[in-house]
Amino acid sequence: MAVRGCPQGSSFGPLLWNIFQNDMMYIVNNASLSMYPDDHQLYVKGYSVDCVEQLLTDGGRTISKWYKDNFLKRNYDRYI
Repeated sequence: MAVRGCPQGSSFGPLLWNIFQNDMMYIVNNASLSMYPDDHQLYVKGYSVDCVEQLLTDGGRTISKWYKDNFLKRNYDRYI
């Protein structure tokens, strides 16, 4: 039995998840973040490709640390 997480298949689960993940928006400073119930999208704009790449890399590291600090795992296979 899982000791943490949101109940799957319930109507209360999505509300709990939104409350739980809501603070992620406050830790991403140099990028914009779109949050959906089971997906996050980080996006930035910049003057050069190198600038955009650096901002996305920094934002990705920040979000990965948030996941680790909150005992969650990212699904890296989903992005391949």
